[in-house]
Amino acid sequence: MSSYQRRQRQDVLASLERAGVIAESYDTDAYELLQLADTTKDRITIPAQFDYSSLSLVALKTALACHAAARYSRTPFRFIATQRELAKQAGVSEFRLRTALAELQQKHYLHAVKLWRQGTQVTLHEPGSDVPLYYLGEYQQQRVDTLPVYDRYRYLLAKFDPKQKLEQTTGPVHGYRTHCPFCKCSTDPTFAFTSEEDDDHWQCHNCHRSGDSYRLWAMLSNWREDNDWRQIVASGSPPPMVTEGCGLEGMTA
Repeated sequence: MSSYQRRQRQDVLASLERAGVIAESYDTDAYELLQLADTTKDRITIPAQFDYSSLSLVALKTALACHAAARYSRTPFRFIATQRELAKQAGVSEFRLRTALAELQQKHYLHAVKLWRQGTQVTLHEPGSDVPLYYLGEYQQQRVDTLPVYDRYRYLLAKFDPKQKLEQTTGPVHGYRTHCPFCKCSTDPTFAFTSEEDDDHWQCHNCHRSGDSYRLWAMLSNWREDNDWRQIVASGSPPPMVTEGCGLEGMTA
C-alpha cells in the first residue's frame, strides 16, 4: 500500500468514525461496526451490503453527508438541499460534490435531480438493486406485505400480460412470462416470475433486471402516488391496474 493509499484509508476511517458508523476496538487495532439503536443520538445508518472501497474519498464523504441529511427529512431517505449546503456538510467543494453525486448515481447508490428554485432532490437507493429506499419504506407503511405474493404480481403486471390470464389468476404461478414493464420489449415476453410465498422472484431476460415482488412494487412507483394503498388493502378491494405512465425512477438499463 502506497503512502497516498494509507493517507486515504485513514481519512476514510476517520470520516466513518466521526459519523458514528464504526469505532476502534479497545482490545485490538481493528475497527468494528457500531450497534445502531433507535435511542442513539447523533448517529446515522448506512447500508451494510455495499463495497465502500469502490468509492472515491469524496464520494464516500458525500454518501455520509446524504444519509445525515436524510435522517432529518420529513420524506424518508429523500431530501432537498442546495449544493452549497450539501458540500459544507460533506466537507468538500461544490465542484467535487457534483463529481461525487455523479459517481454515486452511476453506482446506483442514489438519484439526484435539480428542482427549480429549490435545490437538488436526492433519493437514496438500496445498493445492488437500485430501488429507491423511499418507496421500500412506503411499501411497509402502506401494509402491502399483507397482500399475497401472487396478488402483488397480478395487480402490477396484468397490463403487460400478452395472454390476458393474470386478471383471473387466483393462486401462485411458476415461471409465468409477461412483457417487461421497464424495457417494454415489444417482441416475445421476456419478464419471467414465480409468485409463490416461499419462492418469490422475477427476472427480465432482456434488460437483466431482477428482484422480488417487494422490490417490483417499489420500482413501479410513479403511478401509485394518487392512491391510498392503506385504504385499498384494508377494504380488500382490488387495486387499480398499472398504466402506461408507470416508470422506474432513476434506473438505467
